[in-house]
Amino acid sequence: MATEKHEQKGSVTDHDHDNINYEEKQYLNLVKEIIEKGVKKSDRTGIGTLSIFGPTNMRFNLRNGRFPLLTTKRVFWRGVVEELLWIISGKTDANILNEKNVKIWNDNGKREFLDKLGFTQRQEGDLGPVYGMYRELNTHRLLIVKIYARIYLLA
Repeated sequence: MATEKHEQKGSVTDHDHDNINYEEKQYLNLVKEIIEKGVKKSDRTGIGTLSIFGPTNMRFNLRNGRFPLLTTKRVFWRGVVEELLWIISGKTDANILNEKNVKIWNDNGKREFLDKLGFTQRQEGDLGPVYGMYRELNTHRLLIVKIYARIYLLA
């Protein structure tokens, strides 16, 4: 009796796209799952999102200088690095990124948006408690982030 490996219908498999790495396959399968099973939710943009509860965990190998960057689409690599360094250095000011031509956070720091949310005392560009503020907390996981920041930023 022949055995057959059953795979999730429509998922990216080892023999699909030989040039796609394992990490990217995980991501593409997650995107497919969200598109097929996602629940529509409204958001501040009016466009909306699709989400799923408790998606499959993804694991990424960071050994030997590996970084889980998508290769199936163009990625602004310098922007990814700038944002990561901004986050682990504890920054919350979008103007810092904007000065480096990284505009991903610009809309969240605009005066109109801040006022709409009731943050009338914040300066334009001040995002308040976002990713960077996690460096100020004292938990084991966040201490690791602080260690990485010291190693990579020589802070």
